[in-house]
Amino acid sequence: MVNTWWFQAIGWIGSALVVFSLTRSNILRLRWLNLAGGAVSAIWNALAGIWPFAAMNLAICIINIYWLIKIQKEQHLAAPSIS
Repeated sequence: MVNTWWFQAIGWIGSALVVFSLTRSNILRLRWLNLAGGAVSAIWNALAGIWPFAAMNLAICIINIYWLIKIQKEQHLAAPSIS
């Protein structure tokens, strides 16, 4: 399974998403793309049995989720309330 072309392509897509996310100037887009790339990479690494990188990408996903929640809360608090 690890040597099939489609399995390898999924690994490359995950890596490309992480790299592409770092080119974004909008922090929200960066976090979402980085989360997607990290999730794909974490799953791919786990299926390939590359546990140190699976753990690292899982940690990256958790960090991105934390910041996405924090950004969402800050945007909600900063939004003008209509009474």
